[in-house]
Amino acid sequence: MNTDLTQEENEIIEYIESGNAKSIKNINNEISKYTNMASDFDEFLREDGILADTESIAIKRVTSYQLEQKMNAQKITKNKNV
Repeated sequence: MNTDLTQEENEIIEYIESGNAKSIKNINNEISKYTNMASDFDEFLREDGILADTESIAIKRVTSYQLEQKMNAQKITKNKNV
C-alpha cells in the first residue's frame, strides 16, 4: 500500500493488480464508483447549503498543510517576533 495515495486510489490499484480488471471498461467502472460517491456527497453538502463553506475549509487546511510541509523541509520555524 502506497501511503502517498488515498485509500480509494490504493483500492483501485489493488483491483487492477488482482487480475480482476480484464479490460479498460472494468477499470473505468471501478473508478466511477468513487467518482459517483464524491459527486453524491457534493450534492448532499449543496442541499444542506454548506458546500461552499466546506470547500473553503478544505482549501485552507490543504494550504496550511502544504505550507507546514515546506517549512519543515526547509527547517523553517514559526517566529513570533516577525
